Amino acid sequence: MPRDAIAESMATAGLLVLLGLYPQAASAQEARFRVTVSWMQHEIEPRKQSRPTSSTYLITLRGKTVHEEFVHRAGRRARGIRQASRETALGEDMNGRFAMQWTVISQNTLLRVAARPSHTFGIWLRTDGARSCTASAEWRLKPGHSVYETWAPKRGVKMLFSEPTEQRAECEVL
Repeated sequence: MPRDAIAESMATAGLLVLLGLYPQAASAQEARFRVTVSWMQHEIEPRKQSRPTSSTYLITLRGKTVHEEFVHRAGRRARGIRQASRETALGEDMNGRFAMQWTVISQNTLLRVAARPSHTFGIWLRTDGARSCTASAEWRLKPGHSVYETWAPKRGVKMLFSEPTEQRAECEVL
């Protein structure tokens, strides 16, 4: 087994032990978290506007499987709401519009990374197990890009925006 695979396997095992998820009882036990990330998105094109944006993720860990349900809200109106649900093994790509995966970083840290055309969006989830957790989010431009790109499905256009501001992330153990 390659060294990276051994290290990830050990980190996964450590995380599962921390969360109380032993492989033989994985179907009976799970860990659940709610992570909410909020920010102001400053659109540059095709319109110049700023709007509140947030995503709430319900994350369930069962053994080496991660299931997430999310609700994304953009703007102040109900029509800006998008929902989805997906499940995959930790470290494997999830199905969706963009490449995305949950990775075990250490015994108490998970990282969710979504690869967009111009940038990556990462959510760090740190926990001590069943009692508490913290979350943080980061946007990173890819080389050669100076603004962030996304698709505005309701308007059917590519949207460009600058660095998100007023970022806040909250985590709750369920």
